[in-house]
Amino acid sequence: MPHPTRSTWSHPLLIAVLMLAVPACSGSPGTVPASKPFSGTVKTADGKPVGNVLVHFHPTKPGYSCAAEVDAAGSFTSEAPPGTYAYSVRRSEKAKAKDSDAALKTVAAKYQETDLKRTVTIDGGATVAIVLE
Repeated sequence: MPHPTRSTWSHPLLIAVLMLAVPACSGSPGTVPASKPFSGTVKTADGKPVGNVLVHFHPTKPGYSCAAEVDAAGSFTSEAPPGTYAYSVRRSEKAKAKDSDAALKTVAAKYQETDLKRTVTIDGGATVAIVLE
């Protein structure tokens, strides 16, 4: 009986070589800058808290992104290297699905996409105020 052939893509050595050749996910090569803790709030233009969402921070220069889970009261804490970040508001993975879905319905579509013109500055100990129109 003939020996079954193995696909070249499933060969363990080839897979290991390909994995080493693929660059790492987001971020720039080199040393990772020291992250600093920061906190903040997410509110509507009329001051109502927006909670049960996730805020994703995208660096405006090469760097590392981060995210912060926003509690029901609209507050969050996280860590990131100091810098300027664009942000987007997304569905929380930690809040109850119905609560996160309901909260996201109150967020305008433009805030659910990253806009590099809409930024916040993050620095150690900073308080970031995100106001959604």
